[in-house]
Parts: sequence; structure tokens; C-alpha cells
Amino acid sequence: MTGQVKEDIVSRFYELGFFVNEGKISFEPTLLRKTEFMSEEKSFKFVNLEHDINYLELPINSLAYTICQVPIIYSLSNREGIKISYKDNTEKLINGHELDIESSQSIFNRTNLINAIYVNVMK
Repeated sequence: MTGQVKEDIVSRFYELGFFVNEGKISFEPTLLRKTEFMSEEKSFKFVNLEHDINYLELPINSLAYTICQVPIIYSLSNREGIKISYKDNTEKLINGHELDIESSQSIFNRTNLINAIYVNVMK
């Protein structure tokens, strides 16, 4: 990768509000424009940690990207919060905008325990 490409990627993560502090992932998309959220339902295509091509159906007023091949789905909402969806079909709800250290490390270490992270973003 060229220096410009790396700079563009880092800048985009900043715009998306993806940060790591003391090993914990947080989502603070204050620079993200509301016009970047989808105005219609769409399919999000990504490659999972098992190298399979997957699709997630995304509703209106959402957007998605991946971190270490784990989908991060933002949805406009009236309240802030995070839902972690695990491979064993369990879920964990978090008030606020920061993952705990265990969940963050699971993503970074590519343990394949997490299906997706759903982040409610204030309208």
C-alpha cells in the first residue's frame, strides 16, 4: 500500500468513528454525515473469517463496514447502544458506545466468536 492509501483508510475510520483506546473498541461517528446512511434496503457483501462470502440485509438508515472481517452495522436511532451477535446465537447488549476488552480482543484476535456488531447511532 502506498502512504496515500494508508492515510485514506485511517481517515475513513476516523470519519466512521472507529477508535481503539487501551485495547477497547469504541464507536463515536460524530463526523459521519447522515447522507451516508442508505436510503433504501440493500445487501452487504463481505468475506467472513472462514473465507466464505456472506450477505447481510441492511435496512434503510443503516451502513456497514468490517473490522477484522467482523461486520459493523450502524443504524440511526433515538438512543445509543451496541448489540453484539455471537456465533452461538446469543447476544450481548451494551449501553453507550464502547466494547469491553474481551469483545474487542475477540475481534482483534480473529477468534470467530462474534457474528456482527450492531451500533445504534443518534439521529
